[in-house]
Amino acid sequence: MGEIPSADESVGLGHAYEAIETNPADLCVGIVASGGLSHFVSDERLDHQLLAALRAGSEEQLRAIPRKLLNAGSSEIRNWIAVAAASKHLKLVWDEYIPVYRTPARTGCGLGLACWSWRGILTCAFSLRWRPRVICAVSMR
Repeated sequence: MGEIPSADESVGLGHAYEAIETNPADLCVGIVASGGLSHFVSDERLDHQLLAALRAGSEEQLRAIPRKLLNAGSSEIRNWIAVAAASKHLKLVWDEYIPVYRTPARTGCGLGLACWSWRGILTCAFSLRWRPRVICAVSMR
């Protein structure tokens, strides 16, 4: 197994999707990935840092998340970073965050939902019920 990607490399993966936009074919493409926010020990500060970067549309803030914070269960945040970079031309229209704790030791999970909009189509990232779910495109037409 190779080295785990950094936040910067996750942004680069998101940029790889730009090739889809330049494809001359009339394609309908959805970006699908799974990923929760912080867990197994909830880290509200990290989760809020990520969501602030999403709201600001700031790749610099996304790239600045240290690799050491993206370990264990929080490694799935890399998927959020990649989707944010792929959606950089879209407007983040809604997000929600709920820190959930199972024990006094702060074990739990950061539950999040974020939706970007483009021409009436929402692209949403979410994590629910302790198990990360998918990022999906939903037509609101």
